[in-house]
Amino acid sequence: MILEVERADGARSWHRLRSLPLHVGRGYANDVILDDPYVDARHVLLTRDAVGVLVLQDLGSVNGVVADGATVRGQPLVVEPGREVRVGRTTLRFRAADEAVAPALVDASPIAPVAALPLPRTDVPPAPLPAPTRARAGVDALGAWITTPVGSLALVVVAMGAFAFNGWLGSSARASASDAFGGAFAFAAMGALWAGAWALAGRVAVHRLRFVGHVGVAAAGALGALATSIAIGWLTFLFPDRTAVELLSSVLVTALVVAVIAGHLALASTLAPRRRWRNAGIAVGVIIGIGALASLAGDDDAFSDVPSYPGVLKPMPAAWVPTQSVDEFGSVMRELRKDADELAAQQAPERESAPPADSAGR
Repeated sequence: MILEVERADGARSWHRLRSLPLHVGRGYANDVILDDPYVDARHVLLTRDAVGVLVLQDLGSVNGVVADGATVRGQPLVVEPGREVRVGRTTLRFRAADEAVAPALVDASPIAPVAALPLPRTDVPPAPLPAPTRARAGVDALGAWITTPVGSLALVVVAMGAFAFNGWLGSSARASASDAFGGAFAFAAMGALWAGAWALAGRVAVHRLRFVGHVGVAAAGALGALATSIAIGWLTFLFPDRTAVELLSSVLVTALVVAVIAGHLALASTLAPRRRWRNAGIAVGVIIGIGALASLAGDDDAFSDVPSYPGVLKPMPAAWVPTQSVDEFGSVMRELRKDADELAAQQAPERESAPPADSAGR
């Protein structure tokens, strides 16, 4: 029998089952080594039971063995040609040695000489791998939990509840509760469409949908967006004339979008973490650039006598709100009056030299 190993990126390898038992895992002491962070050091064991039937035994792994759509832990699975199971994000297929394969393709390209490759140096020891920090391990564990069915469902429920509660607080209509829940379900539908688009992209790139994981990433991003919006609202209320608030809000929104795209790329591609973040940053930068160009193209510099200022009210005691005294307000008004008088004095000669409207018309 032949064991076919298919990685998440579609790369495959084949191993003939010559001797048993056969250990499969991420550790270097295994007979078949899997380069998969979701696989345990010793994940499964291929052996024969008391009656000689070939079985696959889970060795108490964290993620178990997925077979026929269900996760199996600690129970032996009967192995026969055509059986397919998944450990971590690696697929194991069992094939018969005499299974027919497709005929060879005709190679019409000319034969070219192959240059000799230099042999690798053996006198240089390999560089030691850096040990993962506790903070990095915590982030990886949180990311893995978000993409699990339980984590995704929990995030969706929390996000829908948060959006419904926030909409209910901000609504003054009589049927505010129904409107709030309607908005929450609309959010869930949009999130499902967003996750579905990423799942289809992952199906094309790595041959895996991972829809549930993409839903979890979308829900986490929605919660982050809601928290960012609330924080920016409070900062705008407390410091309405601070440029730093606008800069901080732009940085927070940009970082959130980059994190969401990087999370989706972790499921829909096989890119290294650094490349995922870099590609996500480039994508967001391109979007911001296009938006800035569109804003400049449609910018309207027409004068308006209607002042533009934030009008956000928050439930906070008046004593806690940063204010300005009457003297400070008067000082600002005097400065504005001085600037207006200087501008009027500069434009007075132009108005006097301009011809009257009637003569200009004739």
